[in-house]
Amino acid sequence: MYKIGEFSRLCQIPVKTLRYYDEIGLLRPASTDAASGYRHYSADQVEALNRILVFKDLGFSLREIRALVSEAVPVDQMRSMLVCKHEALERGVAAERARLARAAARLEAIAGSGQPAAHDVALRRFGARLVASLRAMVGSHDEGEGLFDELEHGVGARGMRRQRAAI
Repeated sequence: MYKIGEFSRLCQIPVKTLRYYDEIGLLRPASTDAASGYRHYSADQVEALNRILVFKDLGFSLREIRALVSEAVPVDQMRSMLVCKHEALERGVAAERARLARAAARLEAIAGSGQPAAHDVALRRFGARLVASLRAMVGSHDEGEGLFDELEHGVGARGMRRQRAAI
């Protein structure tokens, strides 16, 4: 049997983490001294802790890990959870690759011009929307109002007000 500090050093895990795992029922000590409250761990628990750490390294939450390390989890269910985690990790990698590509493009633009981008554009996804547009050269702001009038006539006053309020 190992005292918590010895087990901590053996497994290279902070004592605080072992206490927390005990608190949430993830890894209970083999025994606890009733008088002192000292926790003692067995050599067999090294393997249990390593299994927890493997799942943690894969990105599972402690709640998911508790389900995975319980004896009642059928192999098919464990496989299903691992497949879901694998797919989530793949999506995360793809998102990070896209972010990396955007950063590289920004660096290339700065290298080409020697200055940061004149206009920053943030892209956001949203549902399908109806869009109406007009294109014309205008010499003043007042001429631009004429385009809004033309657009309002084509879309209808009610639809145009809704859109102007959103702008």
